[in-house]
Amino acid sequence: MKNFGFFVGFLIIWSFLTGACSSDPDNVVLKTRADTLSYYMGLQFGSEMKQANRDSVLNYNAFARGIYDWFNLADTMLLPSYVAQAYVDMFFKDYDKKQLQIMYRDYIAANRTFLEENSKKDSVVTLPSGLQYIILRETYGEKPGRDDRVKVNFKGYLIDGTVFDSSYDRGTSNTFRLNIAITGLVEAIQLMPVGSKWRLFIPAELAFGSEPPQGTTILPFSTVIYELELLEINP
Repeated sequence: MKNFGFFVGFLIIWSFLTGACSSDPDNVVLKTRADTLSYYMGLQFGSEMKQANRDSVLNYNAFARGIYDWFNLADTMLLPSYVAQAYVDMFFKDYDKKQLQIMYRDYIAANRTFLEENSKKDSVVTLPSGLQYIILRETYGEKPGRDDRVKVNFKGYLIDGTVFDSSYDRGTSNTFRLNIAITGLVEAIQLMPVGSKWRLFIPAELAFGSEPPQGTTILPFSTVIYELELLEINP
């Protein structure tokens, strides 16, 4: 969003420097200081886009039309600004995710390999979603629904053994409404009878994806592993 902030700042300043925007860049002549400054800021924005490799997604004519409509307060805008803003937010979120995928490509590959090798073990059950589990203690009690409150003890760690959270270490169990948990926990815990203990292997797409909670040791695209006991169900 850094570059988009520059873009917005650039347009705001430009709007003060110029009274109108030409829809034909070929007719631009640099006559005043404001003209030169406006042109320079256009070059700077172009440089920002080039460095970010985003220039390939831009339609120049649509870009120029947007500036023209903004400056002229056109009644014939092609779409409402709030719709455009939602699209921009989605674009930058996808862009940031792609950049993270490049940055963590080796880690992503290591997690994928871990899950592939883990699935070959006789004790591991792999569900269609990609969730894997091992039953450590089997019971035949009641199973929770996704809207139930559940009380659990657990230890959560990564494929290298790094522990990111543990109710055992804190000395207190966790109680929460199941439907607010990550997708992999929601799926797994609904399969667990009260009193059972499972080891869960949750792929990144069923866990925290590219956006792990801040302040934890969980990296983007991490497989998360839980040793989890289901203690109680409270509707």
